[in-house]
Amino acid sequence: ALEGERAAINASIVEKEAAIATARRDTADRAGRLRALAEMQEHHEGFFAGVRAVLEAARSGSLPAVYEAAADAITVPAGLEVAIESALGGQLQDLICPTSEDAKAAIALLKETNAGRATFLPLDLISPGPRVDVPEMPGILGWAADLVRFDDRFAGAMEYLLGRVLVVQDLDAAVAVVRGRNLPLRAVSAPGRCVMTGGHGKGSQTHLLGRKREMQDIAAEVDALEAGARKTQAETEALRGRLATVSDALKTAGKTLDETRMALAEVVRKRQYAENTAQRLK
Repeated sequence: ALEGERAAINASIVEKEAAIATARRDTADRAGRLRALAEMQEHHEGFFAGVRAVLEAARSGSLPAVYEAAADAITVPAGLEVAIESALGGQLQDLICPTSEDAKAAIALLKETNAGRATFLPLDLISPGPRVDVPEMPGILGWAADLVRFDDRFAGAMEYLLGRVLVVQDLDAAVAVVRGRNLPLRAVSAPGRCVMTGGHGKGSQTHLLGRKREMQDIAAEVDALEAGARKTQAETEALRGRLATVSDALKTAGKTLDETRMALAEVVRKRQYAENTAQRLK
């Protein structure tokens, strides 16, 4: 029984070590992808040249103010990235800054260096209009500005960008919201179809939010893989402990068997000696 248990434990250890090795390879692969995406995010790849120039100047200290791209300032719920990208399009690259003077300084730098153009949202000048009244209707998920998350200091900018964007389930719901209403709003479906007064179409997508989502998903995958590897490693160590116990028991059993055999051999030897002695005395 002990031999069978030891064989089973050894097989389990081999299986778990293979699982750990696979998890480590997968972790390294996903972590490599995450590093590549983080580098792209850090250097704002996919952004307009002018936007990148301003962000780099702010990071290096050439511009003293803090500038934040709208795409970097928001966190979008899973499944709504396409809708928000379609609704905002190039506005995802609008640069939020504290004051109009900060915007002027950045514009002057862009002109001086011929680095491109950028759109600015100075928080001291932004004055979002009131939201429009929309009756409750099936398929409405909510106002985009309420569905995304952002720091409170960006509230004015987010209301300006998303306060009149209504997120709905599908194109039919978007059309139903807009039809017959001359309202200053856009309805965007989760799959990314935009509808506004006068027509509808597919909004532009830059995949900037998709990159952020992929980074979040990969980070969660890496955490899960590492946690799984730690759990399997702990199970392997427990099996090694049990293996040591079984091996010791087998050694003890083997030693006991050897001692029993030796004792039996001694009994046989003594019996044989006694029989031989008896034969000689006859």
